[in-house]
Amino acid sequence: MARPRKSDNQISAYERIEKAFWTMLSEMPYSRITVSGLSKRAEVNHNLIYYYFENIDELAEKLFQSNISEGLPQQFIGALLSGKLDTQALMNNPTKMKHIMRMRLFMRDDSAYLNGIAKRAIMTEWAASANLSLDELTDAEKIDLNFIFSGVVSILGSKQFENDPHAAAGFITRPIGQGIIATLKDLDSIQ
Repeated sequence: MARPRKSDNQISAYERIEKAFWTMLSEMPYSRITVSGLSKRAEVNHNLIYYYFENIDELAEKLFQSNISEGLPQQFIGALLSGKLDTQALMNNPTKMKHIMRMRLFMRDDSAYLNGIAKRAIMTEWAASANLSLDELTDAEKIDLNFIFSGVVSILGSKQFENDPHAAAGFITRPIGQGIIATLKDLDSIQ
């Protein structure tokens, strides 16, 4: 199939698919998003979605990856570990907030698949920022990281975070948050 064309005065088919996906994900559970519904919302032929993506799962993963390509997880984790997490500054930055809100859609409790994408991406970003290879960690260290990043995904996807981001982000000042930070710093120092 030939590559779809874009005229000068309209957004590309790919951008329409991307916009439709994020809109639909904000309106409904991931399990209800179909190629047919997505193609209708994006006003493209359903075959065009298959031109770009193998299936809805691949579409979700690629769009999540492009959404976090701004280095947001590394910035967030770096600020968290340094104790300089400024939630107000994040919330006042419209571009970062758009990316955060999109990431949160993957962290809701309605899709284990999307949760897994988010957790793996954040864990991978953290490991890269710490110059660590996840493959070189011990099983115990991997268990700790799975616990930590599953918790991060759960907190960021929670109603409590949605209702009051400052209160939910305040977990880092409580004993459990301090333990998480200490564990991440320990792992960060083994490089």
